[in-house]
Amino acid sequence: MDRRTHSAAAEMLKNTQPADHPWHEEKFLARRREISRAAVNLAEETQSVEAVSVEEIAKEAGISRRTFFNYLPSKMAALLLPYFIVRSTYMGIAISQPEEASALEAVRAGIEGAIAHADDFELAARSERVLASFVHAAGSGGEIPNAEATQSHLRALEENLAKREGGESPIELSLIMSLGDHILRLALRSHLDERGKSPSEVVEEAFLFLGR
Repeated sequence: MDRRTHSAAAEMLKNTQPADHPWHEEKFLARRREISRAAVNLAEETQSVEAVSVEEIAKEAGISRRTFFNYLPSKMAALLLPYFIVRSTYMGIAISQPEEASALEAVRAGIEGAIAHADDFELAARSERVLASFVHAAGSGGEIPNAEATQSHLRALEENLAKREGGESPIELSLIMSLGDHILRLALRSHLDERGKSPSEVVEEAFLFLGR
């Protein structure tokens, strides 16, 4: 990852960290991933997010309820943040692409970069599955973590892609952004399908199709 790409991705990631924890503290990030893993394990076991509580997540992770809140603000953050971090990384890398790259090329680079540099791609994939299966599909309530930051990232991506070839038309821009998000999610889901294509193959096939 070059310096510009790393800087853009880092800026996105900083918005997912509590103010009293520097984003680069690997020990903190590793512990938070383990808490998220415990939360996702419970959601998959119960097939629900409603049945999972902060107390149960803390117990599964081997920590106290108080310690849980040192790392994450809510159970929904524990469940969904791994996916949103990969998504933010995708947007940060896409934004950092050279000006001559088209909107579609920037989106592809962002997706490929997010796949290559994810700290735990499998956990992110399982987190996305929780969002799709137990939050969106079931109509479960609860806040989406870092919703404000996510909207800010989306606006930044939209403004960046609008300046590139292929993003001039509002319709084209909307389609490219929707496709980028969808292809990333397909890549995540493919990681959990042992019989299917690899995430990289999914991305390659998707953009080959779009390039016809």
